[in-house]
Amino acid sequence: TDPEVVAEIGRHAELTPAQAMENVARGRFGPTLAPAVVKAWHEFSVAFSEFPYGGGLYSTPMQTGPSNLLWEKPSGYAATMVGFPYDDLDGWRAAYPADVFIGQFEKIADGFDRAVVELKAAAKTVKLSSTEQRMFAEELSVAEAAAVHFRSAANQSRFVQTRRKLAEVKNAEEAAPVLRTLEAALKNEIVLARK
Repeated sequence: TDPEVVAEIGRHAELTPAQAMENVARGRFGPTLAPAVVKAWHEFSVAFSEFPYGGGLYSTPMQTGPSNLLWEKPSGYAATMVGFPYDDLDGWRAAYPADVFIGQFEKIADGFDRAVVELKAAAKTVKLSSTEQRMFAEELSVAEAAAVHFRSAANQSRFVQTRRKLAEVKNAEEAAPVLRTLEAALKNEIVLARK
């Protein structure tokens, strides 16, 4: 929850949360772009509702994003709380099956990505003041960074899961699709690191 939205409700108790968000968005981005921003905030919230809460919450690569190293072989290190996640997929996912854990982070990242695309499209149709442009750039920067970190958590989890599968294959034919999945995860992480 944005503290400014909470403060707006505190100043005007008759406002609904949606009205308070609209007021804050108008103040930051002007009346024309405000509805698109409020819609994006809602979409971010819906996406984040997919978050896989649990015991590994503070040890995932979500905190470090693409700066977490991808190890060719298991590191043997356990993830640390809000420090170094290493490649400890089992520590990250806690009670979630690996595929479910990965899927949840993909859902969050997909939702953020869609909302950012829509918000950028809406902004192209609006003339913003220099202050509104600066605030909008900051808003997009935070949303895009969040999307990168959520996507990276999914990629890194998929990488570790797939690296385990590669260790179990018996021949080149079995290895081929596994290697393609690893390559896709690595290439996606490179894009995210650059972003």
